Amino acid sequence: SQSKLANVLFTSSLAKRLQGTAVTAYSLHPGIVQTDLWRHLDAPQAAIMKMISPFTKTSVQGAQTTIYCAVAPELETESLLYA
Repeated sequence: SQSKLANVLFTSSLAKRLQGTAVTAYSLHPGIVQTDLWRHLDAPQAAIMKMISPFTKTSVQGAQTTIYCAVAPELETESLLYA
């Protein structure tokens, strides 16, 4: 989608500006996460989500990608990654 592309392009620009500092920049997608937003779906959308729900993540599982990018020692010198 356009918003994901914009996020990746922004992160790329930010990472270049921060080069040489101790700050890194990442763009990530946690996957499909089960949230209360699903309660607002109409019937056809809810049926689709019910079919794919075995392949979705809990909020705790969805947060793991963000946490990993924030604290993983092996990423301290990396930047411009899409996770």
